[in-house]
Amino acid sequence: MAGSGRQRCRRDVEVNELLAVLTVTFMIERKGSRHMSWLKPRSIRGQLISGLILFEGLLVVGSLRSLVREQASEIHERARLRLESEVNLLAVAEPESLARGQAGYLVQILRA
Repeated sequence: MAGSGRQRCRRDVEVNELLAVLTVTFMIERKGSRHMSWLKPRSIRGQLISGLILFEGLLVVGSLRSLVREQASEIHERARLRLESEVNLLAVAEPESLARGQAGYLVQILRA
């Protein structure tokens, strides 16, 4: 029985040492992560809310990106149609000048 008591005592010492190491490790991690603790949700609810916020943010960014792309293409298309219309109006208004090669005044109009 004396050997059994020694084994228990050794086991208790090992367990206490392990608990001390784990406690110190936990305290070190906790001190180091104080600044970042708000980034790591501790509960499932917090994780779900964080995921939902991240997902909504990605949706907003994607929607804004497609909206900006659509608006830019619409602006370019309207500008192209406006230029085409202006060229047609100039061609209809002054066909004689264009036929004679007197297009000098049109250059100033087109540059504006």
